[in-house]
Amino acid sequence: DIKNKVEDKSRGKNGLEVLDKDLVKFLGEKYKDSIDKFETARGELLKYFDDLELRPELLQDKVALDLGSNEHFFDEYCKEKYNTSFVALDKKEWALGTKHDMGVLADARSLPFKNDAFDLVISHASMPHLFAPSTDLDGKLVPIEGEVKEKALEDILSVFRESYRVIKTKGQIRMDTFGEKATALKLKELQSENPSLSTVPGFDQQMSRVRLIKEALAIFEKESGARCMFKDDEKGGLIIIMKQQ
Repeated sequence: DIKNKVEDKSRGKNGLEVLDKDLVKFLGEKYKDSIDKFETARGELLKYFDDLELRPELLQDKVALDLGSNEHFFDEYCKEKYNTSFVALDKKEWALGTKHDMGVLADARSLPFKNDAFDLVISHASMPHLFAPSTDLDGKLVPIEGEVKEKALEDILSVFRESYRVIKTKGQIRMDTFGEKATALKLKELQSENPSLSTVPGFDQQMSRVRLIKEALAIFEKESGARCMFKDDEKGGLIIIMKQQ
């Protein structure tokens, strides 16, 4: 298993407070006619920065790729604030919306970009949902085992390999996902409300999905020589891959 290595350079609460003031001003101009859209966009953008632990030095004057992008002005904000050039990629046209200067329809397992094209690749709340299906067509939970596991493992490895191929030396990949600690904490909270509850539907399966991603990251670290980390805390999981040479 991968060691639970943690970076020291998280921004902390004060950083988010300063960021939130900037976002209120920025999004207030974009959504001045809809408080609901404003609040949704604000929450999602704050989670981008918090969950991915994005710091100004990762974004300032950089070229970046957002896999599974949303439509809430993240790339536009970064362009205005940090002079970041973002490409937003998704395989579904509706997911790209109309909010991106540069939106590309493509599959993250086969990126249509040259080697060393980006300084940063991010994926927010996409990696857990891209692969290892949670339910089948009848709504029944799908065990992460056998052929399902093998296919999902190869798909996740393809995303890691392609993302690594398109980042420059000293570039980074950051992807947030489920975490074992966060999943276990949620179960504990539910059990405190209902002591007779031994488990909840989907708990074991979600744990299996997290462990699958960790397994894929361990394989990728060995084959690529990249510096790979998985930060697993009560907030969730954060994948960090750094290209050192």
